[in-house]
This record gives sequence, C-alpha cells and structure tokens, in this order.
Amino acid sequence: MPEGTLALTWNTRDESTSFARRLGSLLQRVQPVPGHGDWATRSVTAVADCALFGPLGYAEFSLVQHITRDQLVRLVASRSYVIALPEARRAELLDEVGRLFDANADFVTERGSGELSVALPYRTQCWRTVRR
Repeated sequence: MPEGTLALTWNTRDESTSFARRLGSLLQRVQPVPGHGDWATRSVTAVADCALFGPLGYAEFSLVQHITRDQLVRLVASRSYVIALPEARRAELLDEVGRLFDANADFVTERGSGELSVALPYRTQCWRTVRR
C-alpha cells in the first residue's frame, strides 16, 4: 500500500489564566461528561500502538484569541452540549458567561476597532506519522 501521512491536531483551551479556568468551570458544570486533561490521549495512543504507522512526531503551539463579549457568548452558545440545554438553563449560562467577561476588566484590552476583548489562550497539539 502507498505511504501516506496522518496528522492529528487538537486545539484546546489553555486554562493557565484565571479567566480561562473560570470559563472552563462554567462549561464543565453543563457538560454531560466533563473532559479533563489531554482529550487526544486515546486517539494518539491508538495510532502509536498500530503497526500500520511509524513513530509519531509531536509539536505544540500556543495561541491567544482576543475575543469580544458577543463573540465569547456566541462561542459558548455554539457548543453542542449548550445547544441541548433547556432554554432557561442555556440563557442562564450565557448570562453567566457575559458577566464573567464583564468582571474581568484586568484581562480586557482595547483592540484596533475600539472593541473590548478578553485574551482566551489555547494550546494546539499536533502529532504526525507516516504509514508504513
């Protein structure tokens, strides 16, 4: 069989800041099964243990998304487990997210457009392997 390259990539919220931890805490309260740690572990282990692939290469990158209040609320509202909440609970959660944004003035910066934003850090984890 021809060789090919397999890439696995996960972009996860980096909860190293107090704002990101508080946002994560709000989300974990409504997640059906809270995710903890490296969500990619099982997939990466399955590929590493598979005889069809060579050794895995790894790289990790940090990035920060500067997100406005409206963007943050829409981001949370777009998650499947938030969409599935009863309407009243979803509205309550989104109000809490808005208040979290408002309460974190020390993390808020002016963007070129004059809109206020919050720095939301992420970790991008990348694995790459070649099929044998």
